[in-house]
Amino acid sequence: MALVVAVGLAALLTPATAFGSQLRISATQLPTLPGTTFGRALAINEHGQIAGFSGVAYEGTLHAVTWRDGQPTDLGPDRVASLVNELGQVAGTLVTAPYGQHGLLWRDGAEIDLLPGAVGSVIPTALNNRGEILVSFTRLAGWETDRFGIWRDGALRELALPDGAAPAPNVFAKAMNDRGEVAGAFLSQQAGPNFPFRCADACVRLPSPGGDDSYLEVVAINGRGQVVGSVQSTPGGKEAVRWTGGRMELLRGLGGGVSRVAPSKQAINFAGHVVGLSQTAAGVNHAVLWRAGRTIDLGTLPGHDRSAAVAINDVGDVVGTSTTTDGRTHGFLWRKGRLHDLGAGTEPAALNNAGQIVGWRSLPGGPAPVRRTVS
Repeated sequence: MALVVAVGLAALLTPATAFGSQLRISATQLPTLPGTTFGRALAINEHGQIAGFSGVAYEGTLHAVTWRDGQPTDLGPDRVASLVNELGQVAGTLVTAPYGQHGLLWRDGAEIDLLPGAVGSVIPTALNNRGEILVSFTRLAGWETDRFGIWRDGALRELALPDGAAPAPNVFAKAMNDRGEVAGAFLSQQAGPNFPFRCADACVRLPSPGGDDSYLEVVAINGRGQVVGSVQSTPGGKEAVRWTGGRMELLRGLGGGVSRVAPSKQAINFAGHVVGLSQTAAGVNHAVLWRAGRTIDLGTLPGHDRSAAVAINDVGDVVGTSTTTDGRTHGFLWRKGRLHDLGAGTEPAALNNAGQIVGWRSLPGGPAPVRRTVS
């Protein structure tokens, strides 16, 4: 196993201490559908098309929504839209299926069932710019997905686990890039070990640190095939990991024993820069950026004590949340060494390379979908 401990010197821990600048950040509350009272924006493409949902508070009724030029389109009730690509295709789930979720694609004005006749969960976990959808599913009646494959143009190509491992509950394939490379994690319910994997022509195991592997999460893959996630290598300790080819790097934290890659498809950008959180020696979580061999402590907004990074784009902008000791949360944008406040109650979910950030803002009647534009 090739193992590299990245940024192994404390001197490479770099704080970000500047706040504010001349950036102009405009905020737009996106309209929800008529008759609905709340919503969330979950994903955005480079054209500014947004995927998410709106619903009625306390009733549990959700509608999948896509916003274009700020205007919502209803994709149907009891549905959530969570993915959007550069072709304008949107993927999501029917949330009232017998076993929780059933995968759907909206393309050219039509709704497409990804696995007709399935009796168990069918969950689209990634959508690339070739129109391919990574799907976790089961052929049994149940909630737990034990298989995964790539759907394209009406056909699902199932992928086999490495080394002939049999399908089993708790196979999590969450990440796919535009080359169709897939990454995920196998969490054994038997005596065998958990392991991360990557699939190109075939699925292969990725190296893991050994020790206590009871916690394993693989969250994202970039266009170069680099995979990121989090592992538990010692009891009580979690570490952020980046895999490049057959090499595993443990990304150095801030001294508190716990680091975690953001659970987001935008946790790594094309350059291989990674975001997440790390516990300081004082035991407080701070947003971090792992970039060019350095661990950059993004700090917190003034008057706040903890933070977490959510996503990074290909130009190096980072979004996340910063929280006070009494639990009040603000969203933030980190750009070129400076933190910018995105406002109280704001939780960013995604951003594009054009400076548009989407997420939601907590309001008394429920969360409101928001878009912020940086200029």
